[in-house]
Amino acid sequence: LSCPTTPDKLNLVLIGTGSELGFCVDAAKILNESGILTRVVTMPCVDLFEEQDEEYKASVLPSGVPTLSVEASAVHGWHKYSHAQ
Repeated sequence: LSCPTTPDKLNLVLIGTGSELGFCVDAAKILNESGILTRVVTMPCVDLFEEQDEEYKASVLPSGVPTLSVEASAVHGWHKYSHAQ
């Protein structure tokens, strides 16, 4: 799975953890093949991500790029990082 690393070329970011990550990767493959440039981010530890500096967080989840979190058991907390849960 290849995706542009520059935010100006991204169309979507998918965030997944655990077993949901496979769904994100599968969806990103289909989306990328369709011309919707999609990045997959795994976030197994939100607390660790929170400890990072703003520059790093913005490089992973760039502003202006729609972000969707995929979580089977809960949506609590994802509103900080994604536009849709």
